[in-house]
Amino acid sequence: LRVLATTVDSENRDNIEVVGLRAKASYLAGYADPDFISELPMANLPFLDRHKKYRVFQVDGDSMLPIRDKSWVVGEYMDDWTDVKDGQPYIILTENEGVVFKTAYNKIKQQGKLLLTSLNPQYKPFEVEAAEIKEVWRYVMNMNFGDISVVN
Repeated sequence: LRVLATTVDSENRDNIEVVGLRAKASYLAGYADPDFISELPMANLPFLDRHKKYRVFQVDGDSMLPIRDKSWVVGEYMDDWTDVKDGQPYIILTENEGVVFKTAYNKIKQQGKLLLTSLNPQYKPFEVEAAEIKEVWRYVMNMNFGDISVVN
């Protein structure tokens, strides 16, 4: 059983909290604290399914190119980590790594871990014990602002 700290709007619908780079540094300490979560900015993405829980995280670094540094990734909360699909991207909160955005390979049933890889081959894969995992968010979409190229 997992309990997710969350916020709701005036109509009792889940908000979409935004974890920017500054908040990301504190997220490991505050992810389960309703007061911390309530201090995060909120996003309104009306095209997402209202029956699912989402959170937005800002990417730090180039390990998941072509998703660029400072982009925003939207994740759907996953309660059952055995449902992680091999080769799919996830935002994962771990005790030792904090918030990471990686491609996951599910070894939870066999070995009690996830193998996490980057799209950028300069970064080595690493394993995370299931006991170290705090949250898993299935990647839904990303947003990037700036550096727009005009095609003629």
